[in-house]
Amino acid sequence: MKRPLKIAAAAFGTALLLLSALPFAASAEAVTSGDYNYEVQGGDVVIVRYLGEDEQIVVPATLDGKAVTVIGSRAFEMNPDITSLEIPDGVKKIEDHAFAVDKGIATLTLPATLTEIGEAAFQQCEGLKTVNFAGDESAWGSVKIADGNELLTAITPSYNAALTPQESSSAESSSSEAASSEASSSEASSSEAASSETASSEAASSEASSTAAETTTTTGESTASEPAPKGSSVNIPLVVGGILVGVAVIDIIYFSIKKPKE
Repeated sequence: MKRPLKIAAAAFGTALLLLSALPFAASAEAVTSGDYNYEVQGGDVVIVRYLGEDEQIVVPATLDGKAVTVIGSRAFEMNPDITSLEIPDGVKKIEDHAFAVDKGIATLTLPATLTEIGEAAFQQCEGLKTVNFAGDESAWGSVKIADGNELLTAITPSYNAALTPQESSSAESSSSEAASSEASSSEASSSEAASSETASSEAASSEASSTAAETTTTTGESTASEPAPKGSSVNIPLVVGGILVGVAVIDIIYFSIKKPKE
C-alpha cells in the first residue's frame, strides 16, 4: 500500500509544478506591437527587439496599454540608422548591450525614472555628443551605470530635460478635437436657430401680407356692394315741378304777345 501512495504523491507534486510553471511560460511569450517586440517578465514590460528603421526614435511609454519599464538586452543593438534616441518616463532599467554598436546616436535623452544601466549598454556609441536627463544632478548620480559605458559617462548630461509628450499630448489632442466638435455643433445649432427664426419671420411676413390682401379684397367687395348715395338718384318731384313752371312761363309769354294784336 505504501508504494502506490508514493507514486500518487509524486504524480500530484509533478502536476503542481507544471501548473505553477504555466503563467511564467505564458508571460515570456514575445508579442509584436508596431515596430517593437516585447515580453511581460515578472510584471515588467520588456522591449526585446526594435524592428523599425527610423533615424529619430522616441520609444513608446506603453505597448498595447501596458507601461514599458525595461529596455531588454540587445534590443537595439547594431542599428546604424539611429541618430537620436529618447527613452520614455517609466523606464527603470536598460539591460546589457541594449544599444551597443549604435554608432550613429548623437543625442540621447533619458528619463528621471531610470535607476540602472546594464553592462556595455552604450558600448561603441562613438557618435554620442549630447546626453539629456529628465531628473536633476542628484538623481543622475544615483543611477547605477555598469562597466562598458565610458562613452556615456564621459559626457555631463543636461539636467531637467523635457521629454516628448506621449499619452498627455494624445489626451490634449482629443480634448481639442472634442472642443472643436462641440464648437461646430454649437455653431450648427446657432445656424439652425437663425434659419428657424428667419423662416418664422418670413412666415409671419407672409401671413401679414396675406391678411392685408384679404382685408383689401374684403374692403373692395364691401365698397362695391354698398348702394349709391341717395343724392345721386333722380328727384322726380323736382323735375315735374320744373316742367310745370316752364309751361306756365311759356303760356304767360305767349298770351302777352298775342293780346296786343287783338
